[in-house]
Amino acid sequence: MLEMTLCCYYDPRFQPVIRSFAAETARAMGASEREVYEISIAMEEATTHILEHHSAASLDEGFDVICRVTDDGLMFILKNMGLPVDARPLPCYDVERPE
Repeated sequence: MLEMTLCCYYDPRFQPVIRSFAAETARAMGASEREVYEISIAMEEATTHILEHHSAASLDEGFDVICRVTDDGLMFILKNMGLPVDARPLPCYDVERPE
């Protein structure tokens, strides 16, 4: 299994770096431009949530953005020390209908 990790600070200035990491990794693994765009938007939303719920911008602490290449595609994992997101109310992703 191929896995890449980006260690990033709790600082909004690094959000473009995180989006680029996700987008370029997806592009390198054969994602379409629409998929790259959607991954970039999803990564921005997820990292915004993490940054908004962290006490303050900090270069003393960080979180990880992990990309795993699986048999089913790409899996992005954002690993931080904050409270977990309650995924129960979120809709299930349908690979046949990604919109």
